[in-house]
Amino acid sequence: GGCAGVFIFSWTDEWYRHQGVADWAFGLTRADRSPKLGLDAVREAFDDVPFSSRLHWPRVSVVVCSYNGARTIGDCLDGLARLDYPDYEVIVVDDGSTDRAAVIARRYPVVVIQTHNQGLALARNVGLKEATGEIVAYIDDDARPDPQWLRYLAATFMSTAHAGVGGPNIA
Repeated sequence: GGCAGVFIFSWTDEWYRHQGVADWAFGLTRADRSPKLGLDAVREAFDDVPFSSRLHWPRVSVVVCSYNGARTIGDCLDGLARLDYPDYEVIVVDDGSTDRAAVIARRYPVVVIQTHNQGLALARNVGLKEATGEIVAYIDDDARPDPQWLRYLAATFMSTAHAGVGGPNIA
């Protein structure tokens, strides 16, 4: 095994056995923590990693279809609330659940639509009709998204001609 990466050094004192460092010559700040000339260049170089801060991110509609998902939908919606993405909405389609899935979903700032149980495909189509985003992303009610999930999906759409994208399941 191995590791790859980059270390950006700034000034730190007492980093070695609680003794001040008197001969600090590298790093991006001085001993008084004022920036050296290279700090702005490094900051600018890393500004686009992994995504540029200058990108225009398209609006995404996240559709969560649920049938008797009361046991897991809260965790899913908690994860969606923590997404690091500037413009998205969450639509929960409760497909005729007999448990409290819709009640739990209403505790969140999401759109909740209740339908008669007609199956996943129809529930997804109901969510699609309600969606206002340029991209529609589906997630199961028992899944928890990575905070960067929508950025990776949207970045793939923006950088390829793909009509649909998906991601790996991570256990």
